[in-house]
Amino acid sequence: MKKNISIYLDLVRIIATMLVFISHAEKFDGQWINANFPNFGHDAVVIFFVLSGFVIRFIAETKESSLKFYAQARAIRIYSVAVPSLIIVVALSFLGSTLELNGYGNFLEIDWLYIISMSVFFLNEIQGLDLLVPNNGPYWSICYEVSYYVLFAILFYLTGIKKYILFIIASVFIGFKILLLFPLWLLGGVTYRLVKEQNRTEQNRTEQNIFIGWFLYMGSILCYLIYRYYLIDNYLYEISISFLGEDFGHKYLAWSRYFISDYIIGLMVSINFIGFSIIQNKFSKILLWCEKPIRTIAPLTFSIYLIHFPLMAFFSKIYFNSAFILISTIAVIVILGTKIEQSKDSYRALIVRK
Repeated sequence: MKKNISIYLDLVRIIATMLVFISHAEKFDGQWINANFPNFGHDAVVIFFVLSGFVIRFIAETKESSLKFYAQARAIRIYSVAVPSLIIVVALSFLGSTLELNGYGNFLEIDWLYIISMSVFFLNEIQGLDLLVPNNGPYWSICYEVSYYVLFAILFYLTGIKKYILFIIASVFIGFKILLLFPLWLLGGVTYRLVKEQNRTEQNRTEQNIFIGWFLYMGSILCYLIYRYYLIDNYLYEISISFLGEDFGHKYLAWSRYFISDYIIGLMVSINFIGFSIIQNKFSKILLWCEKPIRTIAPLTFSIYLIHFPLMAFFSKIYFNSAFILISTIAVIVILGTKIEQSKDSYRALIVRK
């Protein structure tokens, strides 16, 4: 992968993570964030799905040559963050209950054994379930993500009739709700293939191609801003509910309820990546100048995504002040995120058997 594209994808990951962070900060802040920042949280998850499909397809083609290596790498990456996030949730819930903080009084009423056992295997959303991890709503998307890892592994690494049989069995087990957004993840893989083809023909690039690149790159951003400004996503959601009904279109689909809008936003993200791949040389100086901070922050984004919400919820019960909540959350995230990233070697030693 071209260095400029790699840096850009890390930058996109950081931006998407901060959009989620800000969208959740609105719940605990009160005024100024909500007044100055639109809620782009769900759109950021769509970006993650497309980005994940892109990166995993690249890794599978260039680095992880076998199903064994692929499974080990995915397990190390996911569990190194998911396990600490679950421990943090339980620990903060217990501490909040002990300190008799508002909102933590039901600690003993929660079936922690069931929730944690389901969450460790990322089964919270299968078959129409919507089992939320207490005070950590973002965990749902990780359950989707792991399902997509499994489906992709079957399609990419297996051959013959067993590939199709296992794919059908896995799809039935996972359920319609999660499958509904799988095309977004697959779109990321298709986008990678198109970007790869663009890189092959870079020497033959003409001024017309450069114009197309700028048109796709800037056009995708402009179209998204117009799309959100006129609340077209809400309009499409209302249309889907009128056809599917409240029980199925809203309650059953849960996090997939905005699927029509998600497809459109996913397509915009794909077009943005393709456009950038054509004109990526135009950004070389600024990307190289920003590379160090981007590369430093990017590895922490997964930790930020999975542990920020329980921290915000806890700190908001201690002192409901936006500055206190945000500063405390960021400080703890930097400390824990660094430790979590360093723990990957321990998980690698546990998971990888020579």
